[in-house]
Amino acid sequence: MKNLRWIIFPLLAAGLVMGILYLTGPGYQQTANTESPASVSKGKRAYTVELKEKSRFQYAGASVKEWMEYGGKLFLLDGETQMIGVFDQDGALSKTLGQPGDAPWENRQTQHLYVDEEGYATVDNSHMVVKKYSHSDELIFYEKLEEPLWDGVYLGGQRFFILDDDAGNPGFYTVNARSGTTGPKQAITSMINERPESEYLNIVYEGQVLRNDSMVVYMCARTGKFFVFDRHGEYRYTGSTIDNTPPPSVEARKSGNITYFVRNPDININYSGTVDNQFLYILSLISWEQTSTLTIDAYHLNDGAYAYSMSVPNAGNDLPVEVLRGGNNLLVLYEGQQIIRYEMVASQS
Repeated sequence: MKNLRWIIFPLLAAGLVMGILYLTGPGYQQTANTESPASVSKGKRAYTVELKEKSRFQYAGASVKEWMEYGGKLFLLDGETQMIGVFDQDGALSKTLGQPGDAPWENRQTQHLYVDEEGYATVDNSHMVVKKYSHSDELIFYEKLEEPLWDGVYLGGQRFFILDDDAGNPGFYTVNARSGTTGPKQAITSMINERPESEYLNIVYEGQVLRNDSMVVYMCARTGKFFVFDRHGEYRYTGSTIDNTPPPSVEARKSGNITYFVRNPDININYSGTVDNQFLYILSLISWEQTSTLTIDAYHLNDGAYAYSMSVPNAGNDLPVEVLRGGNNLLVLYEGQQIIRYEMVASQS
């Protein structure tokens, strides 16, 4: 589970750097007429929607790695046990799916979970495998990939949308597990204006893969960009958040036999995202001081234009770390693994 405390109470130096970037950044840019229109000035948010609590429950597992709501059930992938708990809306556990292990059809380092009428699909970057199970936990198919993957999501029809693990030139491609074929790579560098001065673009553009019924979105965590694709995995446009945060620089350092990466600034600006069939919702970190609320910004998926914002309250002393659009509600996961279901209503102020 992610933790925001080291972000909410940052070093003053980091805050100063980001403040300067925020005020003097390059502004909105165009890339071959594919980037979304700039509809809002930097930093200006319209809080026209409010969150009204409907219910809450405490997740008793180790950590939430991925989650999705389908058919009135909440599917939670535990990052430590690698098992999927299926919960009713009141938080009651109805069944458990998945099996941890070292076989390709078992779970070792699952990056993504997607549920549909057939069952659930996962992407495992430790095993380099994409796979699909029925709702009764029977393996339908799996496909071992030839190259390392970073993340991905199921598209349907035994097709997956994959982000590769090429450090210097990461990109997206599709995999057809039925035929064992892959589509052409769409490099991230082809979707942005300028190539950042870094050898580790997979770290610069690390983020989160999201999808709805007709689109796939890759939301960058530390860079104010999101890439939108159609249901077949074809690139549509590059969107920019209203803060238009520039990418961090990345430096690789070694400690014995371990290589770790230092990001400067080392901040998750877009901390978590979720989509429905109309909007992309991004939990945005916009406070440099102690706060009792963070913000979710909504963007139109058809063109990436900013739509509105809403404040997200803390749960006691716990800050929100993940958001999920489920049915007509918005679910928020907090640091203490409490999950609160909110109704989204028009603001009265």
